[in-house]
Amino acid sequence: MYRLKKIRLKHIFILYLIILFDIICLKFFGHVGAMLTTIKGHYYARQAGFWNVNLTPFDDLYTTYRFYIREGDYAGAPVRVLFANIYLLILLGFLLPFVRRNFNYVQTMGICLLIIMGIEAFQFLSMLGIADLDDVVINLIGCHIGYALACMLQLIRVKLNWDIPFLPELTLFVKKS
Repeated sequence: MYRLKKIRLKHIFILYLIILFDIICLKFFGHVGAMLTTIKGHYYARQAGFWNVNLTPFDDLYTTYRFYIREGDYAGAPVRVLFANIYLLILLGFLLPFVRRNFNYVQTMGICLLIIMGIEAFQFLSMLGIADLDDVVINLIGCHIGYALACMLQLIRVKLNWDIPFLPELTLFVKKS
């Protein structure tokens, strides 16, 4: 019985990673023409000497903010992009400790960083996006929030003696006597 619960949570985690990859890397939800146009655009930009990489911290967010202010769009597009990058990775920081039992903070953030860097490398190599240092930092903030939520859930579970059937019990937050 316990084994089935653990497998189900791993399947949820794998499904989340697939959806995350589709949203962050592909962004086109099956529209092949848009993908090819993006690849072609980045290819021609590379030929002109402009690579699809940004290693200047917060430059992209600031540039986007200035553009939308200049164009008169005060709906907060840069803020939406910022929070979307956070929201998308909260679940990664939340689920990872439950999928991999006995994970501590450093291991969880290390795996999150590897996944984020893998996504950024894929975007750079495939020319389907821009490898951006801002995204790495902002996505890690989302992972931190998710990990904090997992810690709070674990503390509540132990304090109230709750049994949440789809989440295995973690030993990383509470010392067993």
